Amino acid sequence: MEIIQIDKQCTESMERIWSIQQAAYPLEAKWIGFDRIPPLMESFEELCRTPEFFLGCMLDQVLVGAISYEQIAGDRMEICRMMVHPPFHRQGVASRLLAHFLQLNEDKWIEVCTGEGNEPAIQLYQKHGFRQVDTRRVNDRLQLICFEKSPVRDLDSMIEGEGQDESMDH
Repeated sequence: MEIIQIDKQCTESMERIWSIQQAAYPLEAKWIGFDRIPPLMESFEELCRTPEFFLGCMLDQVLVGAISYEQIAGDRMEICRMMVHPPFHRQGVASRLLAHFLQLNEDKWIEVCTGEGNEPAIQLYQKHGFRQVDTRRVNDRLQLICFEKSPVRDLDSMIEGEGQDESMDH
């Protein structure tokens, strides 16, 4: 598996992302019990106009998954989409995409929300060190769970600070 930056000017790449999106998000819609999630309502043209950046996962020269993201503030990034073509589920594609994204952005706060019933996504984010920070009711049929991951530098300083506190206690 190889992780690549997707060139949004490349129609072929964006067509493949749109195709993966159309195949993957109906499963999420089923898991969360809500079929009007934005990626399913989006046209190909709207996808191409999004300000999001995309990373793709290539397997044998075929794009099988993608993650998209935006910088929402100086040190904050938001994961907007995570998608894996269904035949490639349970093969570590989403985990590889997320790990690569986190490595590129280790000095930033990362935010992501997913539907309450999307257990695969919830487990993925928790496995990669995200913590739940909020629950948002979108409407009477949809509730989002929001996660956050702090920058590595903040974790390092917290660990260093814990060591200092422990020595002060003795």
